[in-house]
Amino acid sequence: MQPLQTAIRKWLKGIGKNREWLGAQCGVKKRTVDSWFSWNTISPQMEKHLKLLMQHYPVGGAASQHIPEQDGTHQLTLTIDTDTFDLWNLAALDQGLIMREWAIHALTDIVKDHHPETADNQHQTDQPAKA
Repeated sequence: MQPLQTAIRKWLKGIGKNREWLGAQCGVKKRTVDSWFSWNTISPQMEKHLKLLMQHYPVGGAASQHIPEQDGTHQLTLTIDTDTFDLWNLAALDQGLIMREWAIHALTDIVKDHHPETADNQHQTDQPAKA
């Protein structure tokens, strides 16, 4: 097993999460996550995403302030093709964000552009969006 896969395995155990959770954070199925460990098939793009996740959810520490724990009250599920997913993921990585943070910022910016008078009055939270 490669060093990254070993680190991911230890990290998941350390934060008490499983491969299904990891897949949801990465926009892939558990089967894809399993293949990362079996076949060492992590793309450079996904490697960056995984490292960002590991920073946002440190072992033994609190989750990043930008990503609160999910409370299940507001979720957004988007179904997109692989090419679009990859483009969005690259855009997020370019800004040093994981995709759900990027999506929240992008959607909030659109609202501010179209309704600047109401956007400032609304309380913005970084509720996780499934992307």
